[in-house]
Amino acid sequence: MGKYEQGELLSQIESYSDTEIKPVRPRNIPSPASEKFKQRQVNFSAFGWQFQIVAAILLSLIYRKKLMKVKVEGKTEDIEIYLKNEDPIFIQAKSTTQKMDEFHGEKTPCKGAIETLLNTSNSQANNYSKLIYINNFLNPLKLEDSVKKVYWEPTANELLIKDYDALPSSGKDFLKDRLKEAQDELDKGNYFSDTNNFDWKKFEIITLIMDNNDSNNKFNILHRTIENVLIKVKSQIYSDELSSSFITQYLNNATKKEETIFKEDILWRFIYELVEKTADKYLDDLDLIIQEEVESYSNRFITEQTLNIDIINRVYSDFNSDFNLFKEKNNSRELQKFLDEEWEKLKEDFPIDEDMEIQKGCIQDMIWKILKKKRIIDRLKEEFNV
Repeated sequence: MGKYEQGELLSQIESYSDTEIKPVRPRNIPSPASEKFKQRQVNFSAFGWQFQIVAAILLSLIYRKKLMKVKVEGKTEDIEIYLKNEDPIFIQAKSTTQKMDEFHGEKTPCKGAIETLLNTSNSQANNYSKLIYINNFLNPLKLEDSVKKVYWEPTANELLIKDYDALPSSGKDFLKDRLKEAQDELDKGNYFSDTNNFDWKKFEIITLIMDNNDSNNKFNILHRTIENVLIKVKSQIYSDELSSSFITQYLNNATKKEETIFKEDILWRFIYELVEKTADKYLDDLDLIIQEEVESYSNRFITEQTLNIDIINRVYSDFNSDFNLFKEKNNSRELQKFLDEEWEKLKEDFPIDEDMEIQKGCIQDMIWKILKKKRIIDRLKEEFNV
């Protein structure tokens, strides 16, 4: 952004004509409070990455209907969520590697998060939908026990999310104190620290129960959130492999600065899981001698086509054009006729196999699986507003 090329921010700074114009702190210069907190954590790097990635997946799913794309380790924040027809959401993620019930050092990471979010509010000239501070602290606002029992009791089943206005007065005071400390820290570095762009009405704080010392339940909320999406579309298929697939996808994104994850990429992960886990009942109608080879070939193709949603769209388009015929006759002969015609259209997209019979069986098996899950996939697309 340089020396405030944004018009809104420039107009604000012009009011400080009698003082030196200070730059916004660059993204690659971390908050001193954040660095201090990291140094105190054992094995912070590995778990810190895990926490940030899981947080990004969860928030992507929460905003799935309005989502356009998401970036982990963005140019501005730890997590950046870009929405359709709305300003983006910027997220700071802080986590501890200590046992969650033994951690009581909430001030330092909160100060670091608020400092970075304040910096972001200025670099974006107030052009954001929300500023979010997500953490794995049981009591991130250091509330008294009696107040905490009423306002802040996170569970291992879902995220605890509250906006600023829903917090008790002591929680608001805690955050305001951290904002003042953040201002002082930015002033020390001779960076712009004005709070006019920091809007508490756009602020949220979230606790994600994710304990580095509880390997059995570390990803519990992630599993449940993904499972809830599938339940909404009336799918009975779910495995932890889908969670692992998302983690790999988002970790890869975090290492590539210029790449983002689009909503369609997330949707396709769900569709792939549905199709891949569909039983190969179509194979029962094939010659017994080639069934095993067709199944192996089919599974390899599905893996190789992980990001190719075009195949599914083409099958559905052709199927929908013939739907009235299916509806009228509704028999296996018409289905087989469709499979015989459709596989010819798609064979150029499949890896070449020396045996045409194996290739044909594989493509027809794939088409059958896609049709088998059509209603659920349609509901998934609706759930993601695609």
